[in-house]
Order: sequence, then C-alpha cells, then structure tokens
Amino acid sequence: MDDRQGSVRIISVAGELDHETAEGLRGALARPVDDGIMRIVAYLADLWFCDSTRLNPLPRARLDAEAAGLRRGPRAPGDGPPSDPV
Repeated sequence: MDDRQGSVRIISVAGELDHETAEGLRGALARPVDDGIMRIVAYLADLWFCDSTRLNPLPRARLDAEAAGLRRGPRAPGDGPPSDPV
C-alpha cells in the first residue's frame, strides 16, 4: 500500500516479501517524490516473512531520499503511527 499523510509518503508492506512480491516494494520506493513530500516511511510492522535479499531496495531508497533532501531514519513498530515525526 502506498499512501500519503500530509508531507509523509507511507509505504506499508504486509505478509511476505520474497522474489515474487519484491518488485512492488521496489516500484513504490522508486516513485518520484510528489510536491510537498518531506519524508518517506517504509512501514514493515505487518511483514511476517522477508528473504534478506529482498531488503536491498531500502538502502537504495535511503540514498535516493538523502539526495532529494528528504528526512530519513529507522522506525520500530512501537514508535507510533508512521506519520509521527522521528
């Protein structure tokens, strides 16, 4: 799921992230930044299986976000809703 809350783009991933489903995450992370987006959050609290190689899009997205001047930082499920500031 790809959603927007104010200046935050939230990409929620649920279930399994493997060779068959990773392209959706890659595509969502690669989307151009809309006007006003200041932060991109990959919300993984509902992810229950992930092949470790399928996390590769996350570091690439972090580098792209930094280049675009976006805020970054890891979040844990207990940190509150994804739209809360880090």
